[in-house]
Amino acid sequence: MLIILKKDTNYTIRLHPQVDRFLNRISKKDKKTLEIILKAIKEIRDNPHGCELIQGSLETRKKRKGNYRILYRINKSTQQPLIEIAKVNHREKVYKKK
Repeated sequence: MLIILKKDTNYTIRLHPQVDRFLNRISKKDKKTLEIILKAIKEIRDNPHGCELIQGSLETRKKRKGNYRILYRINKSTQQPLIEIAKVNHREKVYKKK
């Protein structure tokens, strides 16, 4: 799935393949939730440092949107700053490690 998130910003957004699969799956079931998540990703792009760090991490941040969580990292070591969306899922499942 291709998400075009362009604006006057210096950040590029990259989705982890797991996030891409989740968004494809949810787009078939619940369009309203998909819109909410995409809006939250745009908010992250506009203000990446505005969200809190997850407990026990120095670089992974979380954006809370209803019952869903978006976990991401900001990578400034590349030529163009990058926001890496690592995980998106329901709040009960997002923090579990497999």
